Amino acid sequence: MKAEIVNVTPQVAADWLSLNEDNRPLRRAVVDGLKASFLRGEYLQTHQGIAFSTDGKLLDGQHRLTAISELRDGVFPMLVTRGVAANAFQVMDIGVKRSPADALRMTDRRVVEVARLIGVT
Repeated sequence: MKAEIVNVTPQVAADWLSLNEDNRPLRRAVVDGLKASFLRGEYLQTHQGIAFSTDGKLLDGQHRLTAISELRDGVFPMLVTRGVAANAFQVMDIGVKRSPADALRMTDRRVVEVARLIGVT
């Protein structure tokens, strides 16, 4: 495997999406949420990025790439890993999703629940 930081533009994202063959169904709400985050300038580079198999297929990142491809412009540095074993796809994104309290590192989850209630109303 080889990993590197790549500046992903809408055109690069669209090109890479053509290598997407066997991913799960696209979740429009996830894409729209990511787009909104990118537009607000909230994007932060992390260890999560884009992954391609040894034969060039997109294994991870379809939602991020779709969101970027739908933007008019922008450059988003992302970790891109190539040469990932195809069978690694079986164990990608199967972890437990972080709750809002986990994400905020709050010990008192009641504060997060009240914040969520206020945000929804």
